[in-house]
Amino acid sequence: MDETLELQPCRVQLVREIASRPKIGGSFRVTGWLRQFDPACRCGRICQETSQIPVDLAEVNISGVQDGDLVQVLGEMCSREAPAHHPSGSATYAELILKARIVRRVHGMDMGLYARCLQVRREFEARFCPDHA
Repeated sequence: MDETLELQPCRVQLVREIASRPKIGGSFRVTGWLRQFDPACRCGRICQETSQIPVDLAEVNISGVQDGDLVQVLGEMCSREAPAHHPSGSATYAELILKARIVRRVHGMDMGLYARCLQVRREFEARFCPDHA
């Protein structure tokens, strides 16, 4: 029997939108700067303006990707155990992280124009595609 993995389409979001309202199990496409990238653990953070989300790059080809690159990540939000330093005083806590399935460099993208285009797209979909939500 051939089982196929059924992936959900990614919802285009800004980093600040995911950071303020993370949804476990949601599929997202997000664009931002890769910071605190550690090739050894294949993890880092996607940042835009003052917002950031952790990203797990363990399952994707990261050749040519470097700390500071502007990247677009497609993946799913999930939780993982993170080390202490949490206000609750527990030894570990559940951290939400974007588990990447695709990463691509998008060097040169105008992020202001990108955000404006996303806004226009959402206005269009709200008006003409109300069932698209």
